[in-house]
Amino acid sequence: MRKLYAAVAVITMLAGFGFSMYSNEKLKEKEVFTHSAGHLKEVFPVKIGDMTSVDKPLGNTEEVAHAASDILDVSEYLHREYTLPDGRSFVVYISYWNPGKSDIRSASRHTPDRCWVSNGWKIDQSSRNNNDSISAMGGPLMDAYYRFYEYSMDFGRKYRRSVWFWHIVNGERYDYRTKDNYTANPFVYLNNMINQALYGSPEQYFIRVDSAEDLHGFLDNKDFQKFLDILGKLVLYRKEPKQNG
Repeated sequence: MRKLYAAVAVITMLAGFGFSMYSNEKLKEKEVFTHSAGHLKEVFPVKIGDMTSVDKPLGNTEEVAHAASDILDVSEYLHREYTLPDGRSFVVYISYWNPGKSDIRSASRHTPDRCWVSNGWKIDQSSRNNNDSISAMGGPLMDAYYRFYEYSMDFGRKYRRSVWFWHIVNGERYDYRTKDNYTANPFVYLNNMINQALYGSPEQYFIRVDSAEDLHGFLDNKDFQKFLDILGKLVLYRKEPKQNG
């Protein structure tokens, strides 16, 4: 089995190098814009019911925010904190890549399993659920990846966040085929490289919702349900299976 993984890794590296050169040139000519600029802020109102919000920068300073934006290389993003009348709050972060903008490998680097963990966060493994079922006003959403992440601070303090996240590729939930999305599955990686070389990079969304509170505790709030309905209509509502014939 180790020899098989090693062989796949070598093939992946060689294929990745060749396909990425071909695909990058192809995508420069092919980039299209599926949505108008600013569509995320158009569909997410500043006030949802009794919830108020504030837009948040990607970093603590303007320089850090610009650097983060360059690293993400997104077509558009939304980073906003909503607060309920009872004081509870949650943050929504959405990255959007037009078709041709970014390959799946690059986009998947920014999931919490990789980005947060690389920066010192730890996953509470007892909380890990790769298929968390959530329903909104219009029906069930695509299953979310759910985690509690913990960051150790000075003097023994710990900072915890409850997180749902989704990576949506061409309108479908992307399955990393791994326990945690820290190390890419080599078979999936190779398959993506081949598909992207042939067809170009797909339209993608990365969506993260996080809070200091357990997110499941928000589900019975009517305004949070409105928020989930907006997410669902944007891209997360499950699609009806196609009928044969």
